[in-house]
Amino acid sequence: GAVANLCRFQPLLEPVSRIRYSPLSTMEPEGDDDVIDWDTALEEIGDGEWEFVLDMVSELFSATLEHTKAALQGCIEYQKGGEDMEWDSFLATANKVHHAAHTIKGAARQVYCVAFGNAAEAVEHAVRLARDIVRDPELAATDEQRTSARESLTKGMNEICGAHMQAMVDQARAFAAVLGKLDMDFVAEEAEDEVVDGLETANVERFESELAEELAAFKPTGK
Repeated sequence: GAVANLCRFQPLLEPVSRIRYSPLSTMEPEGDDDVIDWDTALEEIGDGEWEFVLDMVSELFSATLEHTKAALQGCIEYQKGGEDMEWDSFLATANKVHHAAHTIKGAARQVYCVAFGNAAEAVEHAVRLARDIVRDPELAATDEQRTSARESLTKGMNEICGAHMQAMVDQARAFAAVLGKLDMDFVAEEAEDEVVDGLETANVERFESELAEELAAFKPTGK
């Protein structure tokens, strides 16, 4: 009787065995699972389904490639021009860095990639004034206002080039490394083909290849 009842209800029990709280093929003791909080992402944004989580992780990798490159380019432009840059170019460069970091911060935090989001926020916060001035040019309409704004943004860009940018790059690389360990058989079962294609090539090698020029050119100040 007991065996028959167990067999009768077995189909109801089978789906439970498919619940996975990380789509990684391997877990390293250094803390790969800390890069993305898979448990929380699955619960909060996936509602127990991996499809949406993997879609957003794929989108974050695309954003990482595009916007880390842009932020690095802004830093390189600043390092080359520095105090000699015309105001409009200087402001545009600082705003470029801010926008890139702001975009990464939002995308990273959506998938509970907390350390990456925090690193991007440090970059964003350092030059937030650039965004404010772009939105409201009256904030830097007079020579006195512009001088003060330039001093503040120069301080922010120096902080970014000194430490914050490298920290964001390091977190981007850690994120890419974790994606390189995805169990692609599992991903193929759970995600749309477009997402599978994107995640199949999401790894450190692609990150470093697509940003090779910028990674080679950017030298953290004081390093």
